Amino acid sequence: MVDRLSFRDVELLSREPTADSRAQIAAKLGPLLDEDLSATERWIAEAVARRLAEDVVELVRQALAVSVRTSHQLPKDVALSLAYDVDAVAVPFLEVTEVFSDQELGRIAKAVNHGARCAIARRSGLPAVVARDLADRGSLQVLQALVANETAKLEENVIVEMLQRIKTDASLLEQMAEAGVLPSSIARDLIVRVSARIGDSIARRFDLPEDMVRPLMDSARSEAIRRYAAVTDPDEARVLAHEMHRHGELDAFTVLNAAQFGNLAFFEASMAIRADLPLENVTLLVRHGGRNGILGLCKKAHIPNLLLEDILAAVGNALKMGGMRNYPSGGSAGPH
Repeated sequence: MVDRLSFRDVELLSREPTADSRAQIAAKLGPLLDEDLSATERWIAEAVARRLAEDVVELVRQALAVSVRTSHQLPKDVALSLAYDVDAVAVPFLEVTEVFSDQELGRIAKAVNHGARCAIARRSGLPAVVARDLADRGSLQVLQALVANETAKLEENVIVEMLQRIKTDASLLEQMAEAGVLPSSIARDLIVRVSARIGDSIARRFDLPEDMVRPLMDSARSEAIRRYAAVTDPDEARVLAHEMHRHGELDAFTVLNAAQFGNLAFFEASMAIRADLPLENVTLLVRHGGRNGILGLCKKAHIPNLLLEDILAAVGNALKMGGMRNYPSGGSAGPH
């Protein structure tokens, strides 16, 4: 049962009560604003909210922000006052409130300080337009909060913008690589960047010549890309296969690795590229062509003879498991 705001509370405010008393009044406003109030009651509640939003004591404004942050009937001017307040007031409010449109929230994200931007970045279901504004102007901590928000709508151009802004920060690059929701072409680029950063760090730390470190890091990078390709989402498989082919990384071992992980979507996309055949034809050969169909495809795709039996076994196992054994419930997983 809501402890209703009364004329006694209004009278108390007019007599300038203690900060604790004003904070207690502020705590009543949130639930009250969403009730079915009479015109007079709503006028009183909104007038009290406006007065408390301008209170000189931060504790009172903070109590108001926490109280009204879930209200859908909060006057817009009060909401803006709280949004542009100090972090102690703005942060708990901006993380939750739904009174602003996407465009309004985007404008706020451009204007508020660091703490408030982090709060916006943590919002559940953060819309793409706001994520774009944060990616364009936010600090490293804001970008980290944005990447950590699994519900944020991060479009590919936003991720590219973030990558361009933090080219040298390994921690965020690794965080983005581990997010698991990045487009395949971007994920591949992240692997390359992180590998380069690690190689440079090792060379500096141990004073090793580049010609000693570089081959080791190139090998590690290639293996990381192969591993990623093997478990990439089926919807991204074709894009990643073309990206790897463009960079000269779609070798026979990558194709075999995908088959061994049960990722027929990437295997078929890769074989179609290597054999220069339509993907539909390759899919028919793999799934219905039997041993001879797969061997003929391997020959067309220039797969070395020493890998043929391994590919046949891997494809056979993947077909038995339904063609995507690493995606039993829609997500990626490691090998069985």
